[in-house]
Amino acid sequence: MGGAKNFSPLRAVGIARVGIHQMVEAPDRERVRTMKFLVGYNGSDVAKAALTLARTYAEVFKAKVFIMTSMGGGSQETLETITRAENELTHAAEFLKEKGIECETHQLARGLAPGEDLVAFAQENEIDQIFVGVEKKSKTQKIILGSTAQYIVLKAPCPVVTVNRSSI
Repeated sequence: MGGAKNFSPLRAVGIARVGIHQMVEAPDRERVRTMKFLVGYNGSDVAKAALTLARTYAEVFKAKVFIMTSMGGGSQETLETITRAENELTHAAEFLKEKGIECETHQLARGLAPGEDLVAFAQENEIDQIFVGVEKKSKTQKIILGSTAQYIVLKAPCPVVTVNRSSI
């Protein structure tokens, strides 16, 4: 069994040992694109928790964060509602910029439901990960209003991280 000392499972399958830095380095750094995260944001406590988690991930992955709020649009929107949404987005962007995270805010009023708007935005902008806050609804509320988070989780073109009230 003298030869057993030199046995390496890595060598047995033809993989040479290399330093970890060589295994994770991209062969062409110019091809590596910045990751893009999307936060569905409405100013609620769970939306703020989702933003906080996205900020943590963005710091680690050096990602750009898109903060988006969806409004129905049309005559149902008042100047007060629009101004409040703009202010919430401004505060959210400032929260990310405190850590030097690149971000964009988007206030959409395309006549889509919020879940549809968020999924469409993710597809249009090649988003890598979505962060949304979720709140418990009664069965009646789900039937009448639907579940925005469920729609996003099922239809999104990328992974979705949900944050609930217990994470706050």
